[in-house]
Amino acid sequence: MKRCPNCNSKNRDKVVWCKQCGKRFRRSARRAGASETPPSAPRPALMDPVVILVSLVVGSVLGAGALLWLIMAPSPPRPQPLADMLRAEKKLLAGQLAVHRRQVDQLRARVEALQEQIDRQQGDSAAAEELAAEKRRVVALSGRLTALQETLDGEAKTRQLLAKQVAEGKRQRDLLQKQLRESESSILGLKRERERAAQLSEDTGRLLAAARGEIEQLKIQLRVRPVPAPAKVIEGKVTKVIEGGTAAQLSVGSADGVTIGMRFFLYRGSDFVGYLGVSEVADHGCAGELTRFETSPQPGDRASTTLELN
Repeated sequence: MKRCPNCNSKNRDKVVWCKQCGKRFRRSARRAGASETPPSAPRPALMDPVVILVSLVVGSVLGAGALLWLIMAPSPPRPQPLADMLRAEKKLLAGQLAVHRRQVDQLRARVEALQEQIDRQQGDSAAAEELAAEKRRVVALSGRLTALQETLDGEAKTRQLLAKQVAEGKRQRDLLQKQLRESESSILGLKRERERAAQLSEDTGRLLAAARGEIEQLKIQLRVRPVPAPAKVIEGKVTKVIEGGTAAQLSVGSADGVTIGMRFFLYRGSDFVGYLGVSEVADHGCAGELTRFETSPQPGDRASTTLELN
């Protein structure tokens, strides 16, 4: 803020005219030491047109007011007291003064706006250069940002591709692990089957040896010659198990070539059950005692005169 040297009222630093009395401020002196620097180019005298404009406006306003007062004033002046005339004249002048003050305030505002515009225009060239430099820097940064964004986009695509490849590798690994577990399970099952087959072979060998020993012992005990094997293989089925599972009836008889003393080997599927010595024969059936049976015979078991070696 600065004070008017005429009326001592406060005004803004950039104003040219005093807002209270209309006194024009002088330009402030340069700072100390500014004389050492070369003087800048003289500023153009832009205030003269403003002063002329203000003078013309004020003159036209005063002239128009005087003309209007002459036209509207009554032609035959009435005799009035001097005090009334002075009051009327004072009132009229006060109104005109207020109008002129408003007009002057408007002109001052316009002058201040023009002064601010002039001050701004003085720094437009430097500001324009700085703005151009900033624009160039912004363009360069924009180019760098665009290149960086393209690089980031490429890296993102590469990461997505790698993620897909990793997921596919995990899926392949899981599939291979599943196949490996299935293979191990199959190998374990085959090992069990092989062990079971070996055990079954051993059991069958023991059964055959036991059956042969039993047959030899029965031959010695009965002291009879063994019945010669029939010319053809006779096969039938167990139709009934009697006497608590120690004897059974078969579905074949003398009509099929069965004779007393003939022995039948009993099977349930491929498993050996035991054997039966025929003691009674009919045309279409026979019966005998069950000996050396591993499991209890049941109706439906297969009977054959041939010992099957599996």
